[in-house]
Amino acid sequence: MSAAGKIAVKAGVVAAAALAAAGARADTYLQELQASAREQRLAEAAGWLKLLHYERGLFGGWHSEAEAKFFLSPRGLSDPATELEATLAGFFSGADVQCRFPARMAWLNGRLHFDFARLPLASCPKFEEFYAKIAARSVTLVFSSYFLNSPASAFGHTLLRLDKGDESVAGKHFELLDYGVNYTATIDTGNAFIYAVKGLFGLFPGQFSAIPYFYKVREYNDFESRDLWEYDLSLTPEQVALVVAHIWELGSTQFPYY
Repeated sequence: MSAAGKIAVKAGVVAAAALAAAGARADTYLQELQASAREQRLAEAAGWLKLLHYERGLFGGWHSEAEAKFFLSPRGLSDPATELEATLAGFFSGADVQCRFPARMAWLNGRLHFDFARLPLASCPKFEEFYAKIAARSVTLVFSSYFLNSPASAFGHTLLRLDKGDESVAGKHFELLDYGVNYTATIDTGNAFIYAVKGLFGLFPGQFSAIPYFYKVREYNDFESRDLWEYDLSLTPEQVALVVAHIWELGSTQFPYY
């Protein structure tokens, strides 16, 4: 073997050894984080359970109404602890999990205080673009009064408005420039009987979406003449950021719509 070939082989061995060492360090840090999460019982914390939409089952245990693709663990639908450990492991696997679940990342970081020298923080340009577009500074709960011409709206409708605090002029805030967070069903039938059955038993898929608020005002107020009642929520900037991040990570996740 030539001298150049020997040098190349040695360089390859050194690189492989460095990668193995880095992997071992990552595994060690992951184990530390998982152990700390178990010690703090984070899987039982209300914040984690709400982020994953867990509810107590009829006969005990936990169950989430989110569809299976929202979870990283095969047992994630019913096992908050397994999903938490799978989420931590996913953070070390590259940008995909960090960028898919920024709210989980923020919530866990607030309790485990990640060392980003040992857990590299991924770049997530699509999420950053979404976050900058929403530009939320506060959150408002909006209730639209009942609309008897539509059975689905007979009891009113509730949505969130993400308020852009820096869009005010002369002390006035222009709500139409904000974004609304809506939860709606995907209707796939025109049959009144099937519609009623699916609605009663949660057989329609429901999804969250963030849309310009003026669309909802036009629909509720202008087209249907419904009153809109607004309630400002007292949230910290960190809580507002968590709401926006969670809306992103819900993405196209479907839930049963009743």
